[in-house]
Amino acid sequence: MLEVGDTVTRALKTELAFALGDADPGVREAAYGLAARLNDARITPLLVDYAAHKDPVMAAGAIKCLGKLKPPGLVKLLAGIMKSAKDQALQVACCQALGQVADPAAVEPLTRILTSGGFLRFRKRWPADVRAAAAYALAQISDPRAAKTLASLAKDPDPRLKQLARTATKK
Repeated sequence: MLEVGDTVTRALKTELAFALGDADPGVREAAYGLAARLNDARITPLLVDYAAHKDPVMAAGAIKCLGKLKPPGLVKLLAGIMKSAKDQALQVACCQALGQVADPAAVEPLTRILTSGGFLRFRKRWPADVRAAAAYALAQISDPRAAKTLASLAKDPDPRLKQLARTATKK
């Protein structure tokens, strides 16, 4: 019985690899759902490879799945992807996954998104949706640094960030 289980798992990993790369978004979503339900450490490297995919839609799906699985080292991986990503939806997916993981190590990269300004083009100015996703992710992390960063957003021009700042100061 164990031998059959091992054979099925190996075949399933191969099929999952093909399904994750499928052109049909429905097939990919089903594959991500299966990967999340399996929660097998042997699937994590496959998802990490897809998280670095050149197609931002495929990468975002893998990142969301990794956020559900919460493998070790995910914060470092996502921070690197977020820093180099040009696609806004991919950046938002990274922030959302960091919020799901709720690791205090994610406070620093999320804080950088919220506190960076566009002074003389030396520092990157993040889009409003990415900043909102970063703030929401910080709100999910129980760490005094996260609460401090959220409280500093009380005068931000974005109403979403102001609301999160008010909520953080009430806690």
